[in-house]
Amino acid sequence: MDLIEQSKKLLSQKIFPRKDYYEQLDKLLESEQILVVQWQRRSGKSYTIMWYFQYKNINLEQVFFLNKELDIEWNISDVNALNSLFIDYQNEKWDPKFIVIDEIQDIKNWENFIRAKFTEKKYKIIISWSNSKLLSWDLSTYLSGRYVTFHVYPFSYAEYLDYINEQNTPQNLLSYLQWWWMPEIVNIQDKNFKYQHLQDILDSTVLKDIISRFQIRDINYFNKVMRYIADNIWTPLSLRNIQNSSKNFWWWSVSIEKISSYLDFLQIPYLIHNIWNYDIKWKKILEHNEKYYFNDLWIRNALNFSFDDDKWKLLENIVFLHLKRLWYQIFVWNFWNFKIDFVCKKANEISYFQVSYNVSEEKTKKREFWNLLKINDAYPKYVISADPLATDYRWIKHMYISDFLLNFR
Repeated sequence: MDLIEQSKKLLSQKIFPRKDYYEQLDKLLESEQILVVQWQRRSGKSYTIMWYFQYKNINLEQVFFLNKELDIEWNISDVNALNSLFIDYQNEKWDPKFIVIDEIQDIKNWENFIRAKFTEKKYKIIISWSNSKLLSWDLSTYLSGRYVTFHVYPFSYAEYLDYINEQNTPQNLLSYLQWWWMPEIVNIQDKNFKYQHLQDILDSTVLKDIISRFQIRDINYFNKVMRYIADNIWTPLSLRNIQNSSKNFWWWSVSIEKISSYLDFLQIPYLIHNIWNYDIKWKKILEHNEKYYFNDLWIRNALNFSFDDDKWKLLENIVFLHLKRLWYQIFVWNFWNFKIDFVCKKANEISYFQVSYNVSEEKTKKREFWNLLKINDAYPKYVISADPLATDYRWIKHMYISDFLLNFR
């Protein structure tokens, strides 16, 4: 029982409130399904769960909360120990309303306990795990038809400003692009320490979540692929593109299959996302010229950090993540010389987005706005740029990047 009490103390800590998740969590917990909280390591999954209980002012005696990271002696290592702990809690306290288990992957045969409690239809069940040991597709094996997933993203720009207690300024926007979301990074004042801490986190994440998980032997080439993606986050890529570029730094031929596997491995712990090329005319997805974006810009910057030269590339990444946070399905439309950065779907509604660092030059303005004007439908169309004096063009909405990040919903 000491482990449960230690875990519950975490629920009483002062936690930065991520209010955008309140409504989403509320709706998902209204269902009878198991709520699975997922996303990249250190994205704040655990704290988001804890904040929810504080925000709802839920009596903690109603919560069976086990944070497996506190189980230093590995007392709860299998399903039998977990079930015994739960029975002890029922006997000493009362039957809880919520069952919450954080980092559940470290408990052998945990799915037997969760399925049994789900069948009783008495509990709201929330679990989280690390993708270093369990993969997203394992859900279909362990909990088929019994769960919904909830994704915790990095700080939005609004959250970042709230965290540092600052107003929206060009300098704070640049800081957000550079250091992104991590509180410990924000709190480190010395830039050299910031860089070192970023690199340490990247190394531990990649080594633990990917290289050891998939037993990658060609670590040097795997790192090259990561850095290549980091340098081309704004460019449609194919596996053949990456293979051809490999000839610049690798003396032997690397197979398409190996490159494809490496890209899959990078997506499993949510380090990167890919988006498909969408043919609007024929309403189908084309399996070529995908784009790749990083889930956190600090990871991308740690891999390939030349901020002054690259900040224009980062705008697409930041717009992509904001749209993901708003639950859009996102595609790219890239056909011949006709390119739309993001074609976004939510329910039956479609929106189009072009992203450019600067559209003050007439040539750039024509490229970004005229591509949207060629689309013959009435769905909303936007150009997002770093021009502070953004002005609409005909029926195309032009938004300054910070206005988009703070106000577009």
